Amino acid sequence: MELLAFLCKNPATADSVKGDLKNYTVRVVKDMTELEESLINYTFDLCLIDTQSFEIPQINTAIKLFGKDSVILINNAEMDLQRLDSLPFHVPPDQDLQPALELLLGRKYNRGRNGHHNGHYNEPALRNAGSAEHFERMTLPLNKREFSRGDVLHRHVLINFAKILTASFDLNKLLSHFMDSLTEIAKVNKISIMLRDKNVFVVKAHKGLDPYIAQELKLDFKSTLVYYLAQHGGILQRTAAAESMDKMKIFKEMGRLQCILSFPMIYKGRLEGIVNIGEKITGEPFYSDELEVIYTLCNYQSAAIKDVDLYHQIQSQKDFIRNILSNMNSGVVTIDKNEKVCICNPKAAEVLAVSREEIMGKDLRTLPSPLGDILYETMVDGVFYKRHEVLLRPRKVQLGINSYRLDDEQGNVVGAGIIFTDISDLKRFEEEKREAEKLRMMHMITGQIAHSIKNPLSSIMTFTQLIEEKFDDSEFRQFYKTTVLQSVDKLNKLIDKILFLSDSLEFLPELHDVNSIIEATGTAVQQEIPAGMNLVIKRLEKPASVNADKSLLSKGLYYLILACAERLKDGDSIILEANIIGNKIPHVEIAVTCPDARVVEGPIEKEAVFKFDALSGDLDVALVQKIAEGHKGGLMVKQINAGNSFVITLPAVDAGR
Repeated sequence: MELLAFLCKNPATADSVKGDLKNYTVRVVKDMTELEESLINYTFDLCLIDTQSFEIPQINTAIKLFGKDSVILINNAEMDLQRLDSLPFHVPPDQDLQPALELLLGRKYNRGRNGHHNGHYNEPALRNAGSAEHFERMTLPLNKREFSRGDVLHRHVLINFAKILTASFDLNKLLSHFMDSLTEIAKVNKISIMLRDKNVFVVKAHKGLDPYIAQELKLDFKSTLVYYLAQHGGILQRTAAAESMDKMKIFKEMGRLQCILSFPMIYKGRLEGIVNIGEKITGEPFYSDELEVIYTLCNYQSAAIKDVDLYHQIQSQKDFIRNILSNMNSGVVTIDKNEKVCICNPKAAEVLAVSREEIMGKDLRTLPSPLGDILYETMVDGVFYKRHEVLLRPRKVQLGINSYRLDDEQGNVVGAGIIFTDISDLKRFEEEKREAEKLRMMHMITGQIAHSIKNPLSSIMTFTQLIEEKFDDSEFRQFYKTTVLQSVDKLNKLIDKILFLSDSLEFLPELHDVNSIIEATGTAVQQEIPAGMNLVIKRLEKPASVNADKSLLSKGLYYLILACAERLKDGDSIILEANIIGNKIPHVEIAVTCPDARVVEGPIEKEAVFKFDALSGDLDVALVQKIAEGHKGGLMVKQINAGNSFVITLPAVDAGR
């Protein structure tokens, strides 16, 4: 913590040098009078002189005050150095100042280690600091006192300590009252209080110190003063004799702080601050009971400062949380263990259409139903709601809710909270999206129906126009009969599918064996499969039952097999099989597998089956999906090797294992 005096009249030069010497405390003085006043109060390590700011006589005066070995001349390119009484260290403008500082400071430390000092260096400050005899005179032990202030001292302590209690959580006010107490107790001329700020100790409050110097004073953990107080935890007395390097450093650091006593501020075994006091204004010595009282107060003060710091941390966290809650787009409501509402942010009040005053501090039952029930279940029963949706009546506001339990450090339940969002607009958007999808589906279905009807009608119309010309042709009549009947049959089946898809199906579920459903489907579809294609049926090895409408489920499988058959060629096989999946909650899968690889794997979304290229022109899959959903199941596509498997999943009522 080296302190440097810098004689300079140019502010730009002063700022530049201070910027280059950030590791040092630089005191800028503008004239010789200010320099001499500074030497009375401070012990400088070195003096820097801007030769462009001062004449030769003034520079000679400064060299005499410090000694040539403690002076560095800068900006001296045009100066005649021979006119100086003695030649100090000089640094040309184009050279770095840092090496010169380190060199001269190293020399001074070496002289201090060998017990020598410069007779011209800062003599006023050394005289004020005093010798060892002066220090002994100022710190007489209790048994050397000529009088005792006794009750008077304790009365002052109690009065000023009572003032400290009124400071509440204002750190500046607390430190000010504490310094007043020290002044009353010891009548000292200078006081500084240094507090830990991350990895350094900085002056937070002071009396009698130059404000500029005070704000620059810092002690890190490499400081000998900090190390001594942290290790020993006792009062440190400044001594003038530099018998060792450590003592010399302590003497120098306490000189910067203009103190003769340093008191540690210990909190839970950790050095949190340092109290530095100078001499008494009356010249009286420090007595033992005074030192004991000050030491005790310093430790009490450290606890008070930590409490203030903790209080401000808590307040900062509360303000931070309050700011977050105030600006959240979601509502937040919490209750305490007494079932009282303790938090309700503005968004929650807006969504619930209540004022915060109506529910803050009130019983949770004042909240709109079912929010109170959710909070109670979460706190008492540990039921956590995730993405839960509720409808608030009578306004019909839909909310998405997440609930959580509040625990203390020991894990004890102290409350519960909910975070909710008004999802009414989202639900309306989803409903509009579904309606738009339905409309799009209707357009697609209408187009497919028109296309499907047009083909058989075209053939009927064509042969009807030719019947007059070729009525006598028996082969034509037979061909006409067969073709028209096939076209009418296609129209009949198409209309049946349309009615099936548009009507509300009436399900008559009964308990049926899965194998019986597969066999009934196979029997019905064998006659419809084109020649050259095979239907392979794989039954369950162990019996399993489902609660289903056998007729509708068989019809759905029938349509699905025919939809696959339309896309296959001669020699291909269609596999109809069933499997049981799951252990705790078994399900039955009934799959129709074909070698067509054009269908994308994944679940078939409701009312969106036509997005699959291979199924884009058919209603059969839509019918199967409707039947599967009516049985509380689903329809999906799985890729198997080069083919696809259309799988109906149904809950099993009884599955053999």
